[in-house]
Amino acid sequence: MDFFDFLMPSSNFSILYLGSLSPESNSLRRLNALKDIGNRVEAIDSDPFIYNSVFKLFHYNLNIGPGVFKFNREVIRVALLQKPDIILVDNRPFLTLGTLKILKKKLVHAKIINILTDDPGGSWRRSWRLSRSTCYFYDFHFVQREINIPELLKRGANRVELCFRSFDKNYHKHLSLSSSDKEKYACDIGFIGTYEREREAYIAFLIENGIKVSIWGNGWPEGKYWSIIKSYYKGPSVYGDEYVKIINGMSIALHFLRKINRDQQDSRTFEIPACKTFMLAERSWLHKLFFIEGEEAVFFTSKEELLSKLRYYLNNPNERNRIANAGYNRCLSSGYDHFTRMREVLNTVSNSTPIKKKIQRIVASIYIDPDFYPPTINAVLNLAEKCDELILVTRNNSLHDFPFPGNVRLIKIGKLTSVQSSEKKHFINKSFSFLQFSLYLLRFIYPKRTDIVIFYDSIPLFSFLLIRRLVSKKKVCWYHNHDMPNIELLRPYSIGWFAAKFEKKAMKYVDLFTLPSNDRLQFYPNCKGKRDYFCLPNYPSLKAYPNIRKSIYKNEEIRIIFQGSIGEFHSLEEMVTLLKGNIFGRPIRLILKGGVRQPYKQSLNELAADSGVSERLSWVGLGPYCELQSLTSSCHIGLAIHLGDDDVRKTLGTASNKIYEYAASGLPVILYDIDQFRKYLDNYSWAFFCDGSMLSLKKNIELILNNYESISIAARKSFEDKLNFEKEFDTVLDFIQKKFD
Repeated sequence: MDFFDFLMPSSNFSILYLGSLSPESNSLRRLNALKDIGNRVEAIDSDPFIYNSVFKLFHYNLNIGPGVFKFNREVIRVALLQKPDIILVDNRPFLTLGTLKILKKKLVHAKIINILTDDPGGSWRRSWRLSRSTCYFYDFHFVQREINIPELLKRGANRVELCFRSFDKNYHKHLSLSSSDKEKYACDIGFIGTYEREREAYIAFLIENGIKVSIWGNGWPEGKYWSIIKSYYKGPSVYGDEYVKIINGMSIALHFLRKINRDQQDSRTFEIPACKTFMLAERSWLHKLFFIEGEEAVFFTSKEELLSKLRYYLNNPNERNRIANAGYNRCLSSGYDHFTRMREVLNTVSNSTPIKKKIQRIVASIYIDPDFYPPTINAVLNLAEKCDELILVTRNNSLHDFPFPGNVRLIKIGKLTSVQSSEKKHFINKSFSFLQFSLYLLRFIYPKRTDIVIFYDSIPLFSFLLIRRLVSKKKVCWYHNHDMPNIELLRPYSIGWFAAKFEKKAMKYVDLFTLPSNDRLQFYPNCKGKRDYFCLPNYPSLKAYPNIRKSIYKNEEIRIIFQGSIGEFHSLEEMVTLLKGNIFGRPIRLILKGGVRQPYKQSLNELAADSGVSERLSWVGLGPYCELQSLTSSCHIGLAIHLGDDDVRKTLGTASNKIYEYAASGLPVILYDIDQFRKYLDNYSWAFFCDGSMLSLKKNIELILNNYESISIAARKSFEDKLNFEKEFDTVLDFIQKKFD
């Protein structure tokens, strides 16, 4: 007997199940799972009422017509006769307001719940008229998209919980295909899914680059690239046994999420690995939550990344099979099946208690795109769990957007412009950009349902100072300065200069103040005692850095990475010179990840050329933060050397996010030997201190390689146990929650 069996004995509920009972539907499989749990279940099939009629388009799209009327009459008849404990609606309900009123009045103790696997707030929301207008009569909604939570709550829903998609253990499974089935279904790369423009563009790109993709699904012949895809098209959408056989016949199963449904996961997320087939899926924050990237499934964000990974895994079948087996085991061990999902739903219903009021809306703001500031991303990931809606206002400085949870809206203002290009603009253009930013901030702060306002640097705080008289005083204002308040380094009368000059005045209206290092509090002498203060170190989030096992093999090159702003005072010149030799017979490669000004890049390349090590120096430009761990984890040692003695470097002990991102990826870290780093990191076995010289760097690399495995494990364990964002953020969350209890 496991935990859920203990909480919820078999045959505990009488359930009236409403939904499609088509043999090919997942709703039928969920019904069977409810029966397998041990409940007394009676079902009404909605399909004959809705689809077996000349009025089916009216029934489906407008939720009106004789079939809808007959279905509701049958539901009332059976419900009043059976008197169930639970009326469970699977997906699109077609229940009218009158029916729900009768059920609530006559069956006082029955819980009415709705499991929404489709998207009632997406592009097809007009066909969800009844569901959206009657949601306040349901006791529970179980949704698979976080974005549906605030949408339903705004319409008066009582409780909205997450319940992700799942698979059927008895149906979606590994098969030994017959010779005839192999001939019919076997392929190296396959995709099953309805046509979408983005899917088509990706697959056409693969075909043009020599990758053969077998495609099953509706709508493809009408696509723009049909002439390219036609030879690889196998036919319309498949269901039932044929669907499972096709997945089993694939060596690699592609998985594109459906944008029109705002998906972060779907049924195929679990059905593919449940068939023990290697899944190469579109990267999303939920995919990364369900499967360890590179260990249990493989993900992509761009066409180029997809092409590269397809070529690699086609040529490495042993690794491909290992990942497929691990994904299969993860599906079974983590309870991604219908039986477990339905049991969790019933357990939630049976143990429900009144819930605390959630925060309605949080508006966060940062003047430079958050993809360049991971601590902002970490905060958003954790705050999103505590509110109905989070709006993140920023400028449009990055091509890449982090895959935030569904209840987060990223508002990027203006045309795409790099940070360096925006710095070069005329003051008038900069002023207009600032004004536009301030007006957008006002637009989202102004409504009464905005409970918390967060400013992630001094410029949004300056915007707030200018617009604060137009904003309700009831909002909680939180200021987090990720940088240092040194007005002397700023160009006089620039936007940043004004923001720094008026920072002290603006902070009078702040309720909560946080810094990434307690050592920086000395620069805010008037802060203590005036408002609540917390230190919030720049540690990475457990949500953004899942575990990836690290190891180093004999004769493998030693990959040393520096990530961040690339320039002087990081001992990179010494590292380039060190590349000339080997350490313990192994070559060294230096990977530089981040932004760099062209003159410095040219000087480093010239040094590498003069030393004859150009092939050992790799440049990686700016890229999406969600892909950073994959790169970092492919390396062995992290460089976090900050020479110099300015105020920033004197306070980097808990403010340098790269140090802790290295540790989260299992990398030993080489640091500059100063009191600041010794203060916070001296007791960690994975932290190595040097004086910045080539000899000192070499000595530390040798020490690391002598005991690499245990040092790498210790680094990851330190992150998981203590040096993660969540550990420190809990105190801040407790403070915020008390404001709304």
